[in-house]
Amino acid sequence: IKKDRMVTWQVLCRSCLFAGVMEALFSILAFFCVFWSHGVALADLCFPDSKLHFSGSDAPVLHSNGRDFSADEQMKILSVGNSAVYANIILCQ
Repeated sequence: IKKDRMVTWQVLCRSCLFAGVMEALFSILAFFCVFWSHGVALADLCFPDSKLHFSGSDAPVLHSNGRDFSADEQMKILSVGNSAVYANIILCQ
């Protein structure tokens, strides 16, 4: 008797190695696009001249493109970025 399987090694490898990597790349792209749309340069996000601060207290500001982002503004942008990542994960699946 031949057994048909729903999940084979080929399907598992394709879903993890191809679809999973594509989903991760699109999620990262969505996260950075949110920061970019709010005026934060990618270089300033990856290599800031001051500390990024993602808490609600009065802390150091992020300087990007001649604009200062307070801790509260950073938190708002971060929450929108996280929402974009979660929405992308849901849509990709």
